Amino acid sequence: DSREAMIAMGAPELRDRPGNWSSGADVSDLPRRPRADLCSLQAHWFCTAVVVKNRDIGATQRMASGTPWTGCRSILAISAGRLLCCMDSEGETSPSATVVVLGEFDISRVLR
Repeated sequence: DSREAMIAMGAPELRDRPGNWSSGADVSDLPRRPRADLCSLQAHWFCTAVVVKNRDIGATQRMASGTPWTGCRSILAISAGRLLCCMDSEGETSPSATVVVLGEFDISRVLR
């Protein structure tokens, strides 16, 4: 079972972007959101983004066998019927800080 295999691998290694994104992927053109807005929502979680689908930068694959078990700190939040996956900067707690939106999905289309 793939879930058991992932548990056996332990926590993913941290890097500056999701594991399925190339190191050359340019995140500077992706939208940003105020971190405080996401963290004020009742439905938000801190996690590690290993695989994030984003057609704008060519990251469409799923967890393939060659995908490194790495990812970036992230915030998952549900807002207005949308699931947002945002890159969370380590140690950034300023109320004016913004975070990069790695992916935004209609919640009704997200598999449970």
